[in-house]
Amino acid sequence: MPLLLAPDRTLDLIDLSEVVLGRHRDNALPIDSEKASRRNARVFLDQGAWWIEDLHSANGTRLNGTALVTGAVRLAEGDAIEIGDVVVRYHQRDPAAGPAAAVDPLLYVGRTIAGHVLEDHLHPGVTGHIYRARHRGRDRRMLFKLLDQRLVSGESTFRARFLTAVGTAANAGETGMCRIFQAAEAGDQLWYTFEEVPGENLAHRLQAPVKPADAVNIARHIARALAGYHAYGLVYGDVQPRSIHLQGETVRFADVGLVGLSDAECRLVQTDGLTRQVFYLCPVQAASGSRNVRGDLYGLGCILFHMLAGRPPFLGGTYAEVLARHQRDPLPALSGPLGLPERTDRILADMLHKDPFFRLDDLASAEAQLATLAEELG
Repeated sequence: MPLLLAPDRTLDLIDLSEVVLGRHRDNALPIDSEKASRRNARVFLDQGAWWIEDLHSANGTRLNGTALVTGAVRLAEGDAIEIGDVVVRYHQRDPAAGPAAAVDPLLYVGRTIAGHVLEDHLHPGVTGHIYRARHRGRDRRMLFKLLDQRLVSGESTFRARFLTAVGTAANAGETGMCRIFQAAEAGDQLWYTFEEVPGENLAHRLQAPVKPADAVNIARHIARALAGYHAYGLVYGDVQPRSIHLQGETVRFADVGLVGLSDAECRLVQTDGLTRQVFYLCPVQAASGSRNVRGDLYGLGCILFHMLAGRPPFLGGTYAEVLARHQRDPLPALSGPLGLPERTDRILADMLHKDPFFRLDDLASAEAQLATLAEELG
């Protein structure tokens, strides 16, 4: 039941296809603010999803603190629409019913799901909680991921979409991704099992300085793994140091990424405060949830910058603050301050351009550019 919640009114969207927000009293949801235009913004249904766009209003419309200036943006659960000094919340379900995922993940430790005994809770991922598990009927230990209940209980096609995508990801193991063993439903739960990738986690490696030549070689291997994944029609969408393990000259990804999610579902989970993904998150993906090859390229560019500079390119204390800096701040130059070849700044600029159109075309192009830089570094 999609809803718009204003300070003094709730509007049920179930039988509607379009709603105008503004100061005019004839609007479906009048906005009581002197700073609002008569017709400030439009919320509309398109291909099964709700979108918002500004109607060239005098003071603009903001979504989660960011001005709507690039056309329509798809709405996700809990989005804050700011018009003047009024905030309208979008919900896919009645928030009075409570969150769908209120169960403490530690309560699953010791439980058996589809023959898998969950032994330890390791950490939350972007799309769900990860446990170390043992299969009762086989002498095998593995990782077990329970999908976020907000996803499972959301849009009705999610389960089928996700299981199909994970099945494709299982065929991409040789590209540098982890091996997927099984994915299935168990009652109201959706889960999959996968290998615990050995090697040093890149997030741990970044706790100490990384030599420039080593940083570029690691980035080359990441680019190669992502290019192989993309060849299967998959976009990772969660390129961050914690997702990557190093085994000598080999790079392995520890999970399948954000495959199978719609844009709205992606936005719902990627803003979770439990993840540091935003430091490596393409601003287009952060704003709309849309993932593509150039978004993965942007994530790799952020990781390369972090390895070279000792910090991510854009810092901040909150998700919104870091995202705003991705969107507006110029990329700091590294070649002069760090004594690196000038090509370093050109490659990073090609990977981290604000406009995806001006980035490199694909990860194979990035690998080729990085190979040239590696030669200069010796």
